[in-house]
Amino acid sequence: MAEKASFTIQNIATQKIKAPTASYQSLKAAQNIASEAADIQILRSSDSYAVADLTMANADREKGRAMWAAAPDFVDLSWQLPRGATGAVIFKNNLEIASVDSDNFRDTDVVPGELASYRVETVGNDSAETATWGLEVTVPEGSGSQSSISSAASDISVAAAARTTSAVRHQTFIPMAKVNAPPAGCGQYSGSKFEFDGNNRSWNPTGSYKTRVTAGIDWTQNGKLTSATKGVSSTKVYNKSTKKLLATKTASSANISVSRLSLSNSKEVDLRFKVHAGNPFCTGVPNAIEAAFTMTVTRAGSWSIISGEHRQMPNHEIAIHGGNGAFRNVYTRAYKDATCLVRFVCPVVKLAGYRGGY
Repeated sequence: MAEKASFTIQNIATQKIKAPTASYQSLKAAQNIASEAADIQILRSSDSYAVADLTMANADREKGRAMWAAAPDFVDLSWQLPRGATGAVIFKNNLEIASVDSDNFRDTDVVPGELASYRVETVGNDSAETATWGLEVTVPEGSGSQSSISSAASDISVAAAARTTSAVRHQTFIPMAKVNAPPAGCGQYSGSKFEFDGNNRSWNPTGSYKTRVTAGIDWTQNGKLTSATKGVSSTKVYNKSTKKLLATKTASSANISVSRLSLSNSKEVDLRFKVHAGNPFCTGVPNAIEAAFTMTVTRAGSWSIISGEHRQMPNHEIAIHGGNGAFRNVYTRAYKDATCLVRFVCPVVKLAGYRGGY
């Protein structure tokens, strides 16, 4: 049975967990630097201290609330279950480590000093709302005393303040080199004699794409959206038997966008992505790549997908860039069937609550 966490959103709300009365100059100095970067705190239970990131625990939308707390011998994860959800699956560094029917989890298989990437995906019936959180946790070193936890809190606060930019990207791609043209709806290029180009690749947030939209965030300007770039690649149609290129067209990107929502600040940013782009040769059927979702990204390195859905063709991937490295996928979902581009053939899927890589 999974071990229950002590440092949770619920226990903080009922004051079962409190901040220590003593203060340490090292932490105060870090807070002066990082107070606008993250809500990093030292917490105390009846028998231990922990450093905690409460940035998303105070989220205005109850559905988006989550936190982590850590000491040298454990990591506590806590979240607010959305409506209808009955539990969650927990991943650590992309490996499933637990399935719980509650809103918290304690991991005791930790190594002091490690940086662990946790992902929490809620589960429930088909009508349940879903949410997915990614929590970047630094496990403290030392004895676990208030002094050593204070030192860890200082380091985490300073690291959050040092991050000045982030970026979030959604893109779609067709993993095959070619896909057959549908039997109808694509004018003269309908039927078994024709095929359209794919991207011929696997998961790669910087690889070729059918649609792409990227948001650039400047944390030093209160989480301002400094760039919002979008693109649609050209579509090529070939003669299937001779492989001859017959025509090339590019769909409009007018219905692709990303916007910063009003609750954003220098600690966390809410982004709304919308994607709609069709095959420019196939205007005779209601076909399109479609996605719409809301995502929160924190300056301290965590994220959540709090709502969203997309069509089941082609492949979808979402990636985050922390400003000092490469894009890393946090959500991936492979296509179900090529016919799912047609609106009435396949239902949309909920974007939150599915496995991705981080």
